[in-house]
Amino acid sequence: MSAGPRPVPHAPAVAGEAARAGESGLRPLDRLHLAALAVIGGLTVINLPTLGPSAALLLAVLTALAAAGVIAARRAGGSTAFRVLHDFSPIVLILAVFWLLGVVIAAANPTPWDPFFAALDRRWFGALPDHWRAALGRPAWFVDLNALLYASYYVLPLIVAIPLYLRDRDTFHQLTFAATLTFYAVCVGYFVCPTVGPRVPAGINGLGGGALTRALEAFLAVVETTRTDAFPSGHVAVALVCLWYARRAPVAVRWVVVPLVAGIAFSTVYLHYHYVVDVVVGTGLAVGCVWMGPGIEALMDPRRAAGSGAKGTDERRKPDPAAA
Repeated sequence: MSAGPRPVPHAPAVAGEAARAGESGLRPLDRLHLAALAVIGGLTVINLPTLGPSAALLLAVLTALAAAGVIAARRAGGSTAFRVLHDFSPIVLILAVFWLLGVVIAAANPTPWDPFFAALDRRWFGALPDHWRAALGRPAWFVDLNALLYASYYVLPLIVAIPLYLRDRDTFHQLTFAATLTFYAVCVGYFVCPTVGPRVPAGINGLGGGALTRALEAFLAVVETTRTDAFPSGHVAVALVCLWYARRAPVAVRWVVVPLVAGIAFSTVYLHYHYVVDVVVGTGLAVGCVWMGPGIEALMDPRRAAGSGAKGTDERRKPDPAAA
């Protein structure tokens, strides 16, 4: 009696990484970026009368970002340097997109939603926001600590991503897709409900604190050119996505990430950058993007869809052992 073919062991992590190491085409993450750039470009065109001459520059930058992304994707399979550049390119693209959003949001939807969310905070949470912002009597050292925690958001993704890149490349790619999906979901909120947040005007020392707080305000004045970015809280949403995937990082990384994420979430309200409702909705977005991310990634990967279809066809063609 002849034995049938031996089943091939299934190793998704190894197979997935092997496929990524040699691929030089557009990944689902690349398609997500291109789709987002196309949407922002379309909004720019729609608002040409309001944007005026700056629209041409915006469209040129969006086109350059799209071209750079495609080139990096095409060259990723050719060398290790291009592959690493491509793998970490979402950081550059997200920062660039965030820099561009402010003028487009102002042109597309100039009416701020702050009165609505301030009233919603009072209705839903009562005195909680006031007590939150007055925690410990706002001593200077505690305000500075929160300023440091708030700023840590800008390095948190790298704290999680680099160890995962070295240890578990598949989880790294899941993190970058989910975090990018979360960022763009947050951007939808910026366009639909542009909100400044309960900010204290810079320069009057209304936040209290000392040198670290002043440094944070100066840093944000340069980095956060998009001012109507309070609803929902991108800090909370992206930080929670990083926390979810950090569970697969080394233990030492987890010990760093957990207090950072808790501190980031607390500081958003404490430093008057967000309403409590921003934090709640940002949390919901993080959960939704982590849950739906794999399915959306699969939908944006035609090679995976084609593979699934071929696998299904092969399964249907297999003879039924019972009928033999």
